[in-house]
Amino acid sequence: MSGTGEKTGAARTGADARAQGGAPGPGARSDVPSGISWLIAVLLLAAIAFRCWAAFVRFLDVDELEHLNAAWFMSDGETIYGSFFENHPPLLHVLLQPIVRSTTDAVHIILAARGLILVLALACLYLTAVLGRRLAGRTGFVLAPLLLISATYFFNEGLEVRPDVPACLLLLGTLVVLTGGTGTRRFVWSGALFAVAGFATPKVVYAGAGAFLVAILWGSLRATAGGVFRRSIAAIAGASLVCLAGVLVLAAFGVLGGFVRDVLGSSLHMEIDQVSEMRARILGDCLTVNVGLWITGLIGIVSAVRQARSGRTAESARVIPTRAAIILAAAFLGGFLGTFSIKAPLWQYYLTFLPALAVLGSLGIVRIVRLATVRSVALGWAASVVLLVVCIGPPARSLAGIHRMGVEIDILRQVLAVTKPGDRVLDCWTGLYLTRRPAYRYFFLNADVQRLLDAGTMEADLLRILDDPQVTAVILDDFTLELPMPVQNKIRRDFANIRDFGILGLVWREDPPGDD
Repeated sequence: MSGTGEKTGAARTGADARAQGGAPGPGARSDVPSGISWLIAVLLLAAIAFRCWAAFVRFLDVDELEHLNAAWFMSDGETIYGSFFENHPPLLHVLLQPIVRSTTDAVHIILAARGLILVLALACLYLTAVLGRRLAGRTGFVLAPLLLISATYFFNEGLEVRPDVPACLLLLGTLVVLTGGTGTRRFVWSGALFAVAGFATPKVVYAGAGAFLVAILWGSLRATAGGVFRRSIAAIAGASLVCLAGVLVLAAFGVLGGFVRDVLGSSLHMEIDQVSEMRARILGDCLTVNVGLWITGLIGIVSAVRQARSGRTAESARVIPTRAAIILAAAFLGGFLGTFSIKAPLWQYYLTFLPALAVLGSLGIVRIVRLATVRSVALGWAASVVLLVVCIGPPARSLAGIHRMGVEIDILRQVLAVTKPGDRVLDCWTGLYLTRRPAYRYFFLNADVQRLLDAGTMEADLLRILDDPQVTAVILDDFTLELPMPVQNKIRRDFANIRDFGILGLVWREDPPGDD
């Protein structure tokens, strides 16, 4: 009986491994000298330390101030999708509520929000490490997050206060669950996590679609149609429950209609200037600076595809979990193709697929180093050093000169000095009035938003708003010059005090408090 039980258990283990398409256990063996893994771990810790420092000193992106202002408006009694326009889903603004409600100090809010994003980014690195271990063993556990943190777009956009960071974390959680097995519950949970990510930014749909397609169809030639149907229904059920809960919450707060209008309506019509040129430039910069990541990631994809085609399973501990690798490859490919579909293929969009590329890159590097180590340990070390230099050298140089946030903080403080709590500020696209209220429902009026609005209606609205005594200051930038001329003339006439910051200007009605 015991012999039969052992054979049955072994058969079950082998069947589970074949379902996963790879070696059993928590992850594949890397077969890389431990000294190399320790070297990578030291580099990773150094990169994380640098990331922690940069999070609190790097300059502020205007998108961050848009999100911080929106969160603060909510805490001050304004209604998102109602009294003010917001084209992003509400998850980030909800996450920021404990911060914006805890203080009225604008600088403290900024630094605390950066701290929150830092925690989320570190969690992204951890989940990337989990996926790296699943594909490339102990070396992948430290190498995958090192490759990700060295990716310039993840480093820069991933430390900014923007919804793409929690979306990246939730998408990674989705991938961790999807690649861990084929049970029905995994598809329910992964569908739910993916839907929550959508309440941060809908841009995750491309990478997620690729991952779910492969996860649901994997092994379908050997499986019954019922299995594919069961996995599909499970994922849809998980996502639907989250979406239903979100709709009910939005309806309870009376903003469901505004959400549909602003996020699902206006947002779909927003398009950046010269979208084709921007797409080519941003993609080209990523390919140039992070060329090592792209090359090793493609090597990892080729390795996974070759193994999947060969049909090798768990007889060798060196075989990678093929299903997990193919799911990650599909997530990367879906996200990458999405850059050619969305109307705003900006830097932050790359957070949807760079983590998958980093995990695949760790697999590619481990494969190369393993082959070199078979010949000699010295050759394995040489290959490791060369690959690390190629992968993290160029981005490290590009990140060396970080511009600090001092200029933005100084302007923000001067805006707050000439206004008081409860005042409203008219601003086009700086956001440098955090803890003051917006003058206009469209509290950011860059070119994208101005194109959405009827010029005559916008002119009438702004002329009426400028007569409101609560509107005590106007921040001038390049987009102010694109406002209707009667609006510009009224600003010049009614706001006499002027302060020139070089790149920006500030005008207000009264002398700053304390001035004679």
